[in-house]
Amino acid sequence: MAPPEWHIRFALEMLNLAEKALAAGNYATVASAVLKAFEEIIDAYAAKQGLHFHDQYQNEGSEKRIDWIKQNNAEIFQEWNILLSEHCEVGLGEDGSKANKMVDLLRDSLQKMQSNKEMQTFFDTLD
Repeated sequence: MAPPEWHIRFALEMLNLAEKALAAGNYATVASAVLKAFEEIIDAYAAKQGLHFHDQYQNEGSEKRIDWIKQNNAEIFQEWNILLSEHCEVGLGEDGSKANKMVDLLRDSLQKMQSNKEMQTFFDTLD
């Protein structure tokens, strides 16, 4: 079972990938990386409470993750729904505005997480 800092590190790596893909105009890659990063944000919050969806619910982890965040963090749940909506609209021929919006939302979510007193210490352990 991965600790919160592992999930945070993975989310930051996915943000880095999304930023590089955005600069290269690879918007579908941006969307996929942002969604994966956001799952890791949710998993970091859950891991803080001893929940590990990928280990405990292998077949229904995604459903359990969304149910949990809906009940425990309405703001993150709302941001997740925005990302899903944007993800569905990001595609070839797009000018990058939706992909850029997704990256901005991810950055904002990570900044909020870092300023959260309960989660801040996990960022302090990262290199």
